[in-house]
Amino acid sequence: QRTGTYAQTGNMMAFEYVTKFPIPNPSIVTFQSQSSYTSGFNGQTCVAVTVTCLKGCTGTLTRYTMDKSLGATWSDSYPSGYGAVTASTCMNFASGPFAISVHSGAGRTCANPPCVSGCDLDTPGSTVYNYQGMWLPTALAASGSNSLWLR
Repeated sequence: QRTGTYAQTGNMMAFEYVTKFPIPNPSIVTFQSQSSYTSGFNGQTCVAVTVTCLKGCTGTLTRYTMDKSLGATWSDSYPSGYGAVTASTCMNFASGPFAISVHSGAGRTCANPPCVSGCDLDTPGSTVYNYQGMWLPTALAASGSNSLWLR
């Protein structure tokens, strides 16, 4: 995650914050919607992962992510996205690492335009709360750019 700067060149260490966590069960990852308005979170389970700080923070953190989407949401589905968060329910969290996805608001009637459609959304999502940006490992609402690196 990189705060305040929107251009990224180089490898992941060019970012201000670099964290990693193991994919709990790689064989079932689908990146499907994390929205709380999808039926039973699309059959996902919230699981604990150990986030290791590589740059910008220190040590390890216990965080939670959904096993199929590698993400989290809020009870009203705004925002929904990718990462690992502080809440053991994968809902209503205080910090990440977390990045908002197009699934924010998915499964709801888009009452908060502008709305997002396409991708794999059954119903439009919304960009409401996208202004909050990304959640850092120990804080929320940072602006900048972020990348997800999978290996």
